[in-house]
Amino acid sequence: MKKRVPASVSDLRKAFQKHSSLGNGGASPSHFLLQFYAAECGIKSIYLRQKRLKEMDDVSNKKLNDDGHNLHQWAKEIKLPRHIVETNPKFKLPKRTATKDWALSTAHQAWRYGAVMDQSDEAVLVAWLESICSWISERI
Repeated sequence: MKKRVPASVSDLRKAFQKHSSLGNGGASPSHFLLQFYAAECGIKSIYLRQKRLKEMDDVSNKKLNDDGHNLHQWAKEIKLPRHIVETNPKFKLPKRTATKDWALSTAHQAWRYGAVMDQSDEAVLVAWLESICSWISERI
């Protein structure tokens, strides 16, 4: 199992609120990155609550542990509404590999490293993250 910083339900909830408030409404890759991490923290907080777990180290689901940034998988696990789960945005990096579709779980890397996404793909991805954060906000 991977070593990770211990994060409790409360830690993740607070991180969701902080990242969401700083990333919401911004138009830069840095804002989108914060929204990605907000969605990740919020989903994981809800997952821990649903499973009655205290912190992330208590998660025994290998599929989730192996790819902690796979928000689509986490969204399915916590049973987000169908219209969110059925959307699994992918994106292209036109200046690098125009024909390759990159998985949602790698979006945080693209934003973090400054890779430029296809604008329409990025818009769909950001809207998807916003819908997740909106749903989480009503439950946290």
